[in-house]
Amino acid sequence: MIKLPPDITFVIQLVGFVVLWQLMRVIIFVPMQQALKMRGRAHWRARTRAEALVAEAAQVDTSIETGLTEAKKDGAQRAEEIRRRAEADEQAILTRYRGEAATLLGRERALTESQVSSARAPLESEAARLAESVVRRVLGGRRERSTTKVVPGLLGPASRHWDRSSLYAALLLPLTCITTPPLTMRPGIMLRR
Repeated sequence: MIKLPPDITFVIQLVGFVVLWQLMRVIIFVPMQQALKMRGRAHWRARTRAEALVAEAAQVDTSIETGLTEAKKDGAQRAEEIRRRAEADEQAILTRYRGEAATLLGRERALTESQVSSARAPLESEAARLAESVVRRVLGGRRERSTTKVVPGLLGPASRHWDRSSLYAALLLPLTCITTPPLTMRPGIMLRR
């Protein structure tokens, strides 16, 4: 219980409390409050800096996205330009080689035509000789000077008259069809896909 008037122990306790309070305030409380204030300021600075870094990162991300978009557009334009140039080169090469192929084909046709013509002359003379031989055998070996003969049952009805040139033509026609090769190649067929 508390006695009134207080005795000396109360005063000693009161003085001890004040001295201990002041010591604790100087040693513990003030440094602790300063540490908490410094920590709060450091936290606020760190938070402000983090927000600034987040904003800067967003700006960098936006600039990177813009750069990527521009790079994609530029790459697509360059690819299109390269594709157009390649198509133009391809068309030029195709045109050049088609021209060369047409020239070569024309030259080979002319060569073939000249070879056929040079081969046809001896064959026609041989065919004429063979036709005359066949006509001699058909007519029985007689050489008549008349221009018109009746050949019953040969190459037509009996009432038809054949002269010597008609018989030669009738006999030579199958031979000329055999010796003339058909030219079926046209320019451009081999080059088409």
